[in-house]
Amino acid sequence: MENEKGEGEQRWQRDNEELPVHLRRPEVVRPSRPFTVDQWNQFAWESSQASLVPCENCGRTFAPDRLEVHLRSCKTPLPGAPRKLALQQVT
Repeated sequence: MENEKGEGEQRWQRDNEELPVHLRRPEVVRPSRPFTVDQWNQFAWESSQASLVPCENCGRTFAPDRLEVHLRSCKTPLPGAPRKLALQQVT
């Protein structure tokens, strides 16, 4: 199956393995049958949302590599921030 992966998938896997363990995401499973355009759009949306990681301070979600940058400026939880809701949606 490794040979069937495209360059983008191989790059994603390599980048994912370089992340700290707590930021790594499970590999996306390829669909077993062709999708319609609407099904593909739904699959793409769900896959992109599943790859986001929530900030422990404010609850906003980011790509794992962008979370590191965000954490430099986000030091304390904001009052009224939707932290619990964001964390529940991602997990």
